[in-house]
Amino acid sequence: MTRLTLLGFAGALFASAPAGAQTTPDSLAADSVAVDSLAGPTYDTAAARVFNSEAVAAERDTLYAVALTKYDQALVADPTYPPALLGRGNMLSQLGRNADARTSYEAAVAAATVRGAEFDQVRTIAARNVEAVIGILAQEEEIARANASNAAQAAAIADQTAAVEAATALLATDPLTPESAQQAYDLLEQARASGYDPNNVAFYYAKALNALGRGADALPYAEQALAASTDADKSVFYIQIGIAYRFMANDTAAREAFTAAKTGSWAGWADHYLAEMGDPPAPTTP
Repeated sequence: MTRLTLLGFAGALFASAPAGAQTTPDSLAADSVAVDSLAGPTYDTAAARVFNSEAVAAERDTLYAVALTKYDQALVADPTYPPALLGRGNMLSQLGRNADARTSYEAAVAAATVRGAEFDQVRTIAARNVEAVIGILAQEEEIARANASNAAQAAAIADQTAAVEAATALLATDPLTPESAQQAYDLLEQARASGYDPNNVAFYYAKALNALGRGADALPYAEQALAASTDADKSVFYIQIGIAYRFMANDTAAREAFTAAKTGSWAGWADHYLAEMGDPPAPTTP
């Protein structure tokens, strides 16, 4: 939460100005300001000045909530007393309420303009503080947008992770049923739709699609998984490639893949599939 930084104190009448604005000079301290002749008949400017001085004392001790209460009391006595409106804006900013601070600063500018030359420097300070707090509010909005974007990305990643984990758990079941394979495939597609890179789970796509009898769709994923693997034992990938080719009725390519799998930990399954295929047909003689 960004706030305006308070500088030195200006005296008993005026609150200190925030960073980016000029402080009110000591020449405008309470004991040197004339009675405001433009105050309305129901305004108690003298009481407002007393509360304002008490607010400045609390502010000096960094009792910002107390100071804000005193400024509010000053404004009950005199609702358009410019120094109290300025000080109230400072305290609101210190408490992280920058939108409210802007409103108070703008009110101070308007009140000082109406109530005459003796508040010219209050008007100047308040106007500069308006600009400063507008900058802070813009920064806060940018931070809020960035935080919202980060939160959305984190939520998407969490959803993707959950979907992929659920899919891999389904694909690990034995026997793998078409129903489980379809659920796994749908979960992988859900992760893809939210931005997940399907190449990261190419093997699981291949396994799910093969279990659904979609060899032509499974083959590119199986080949991608094989190409991306850094494992010495690649037999599991050759098994999926061989299954895909069988669904595509390419027995020659299937046998080549299953034969390649015989050198790894999936050799038993390679033998099983080769046995299912039987001996290759004898070459024809011309």
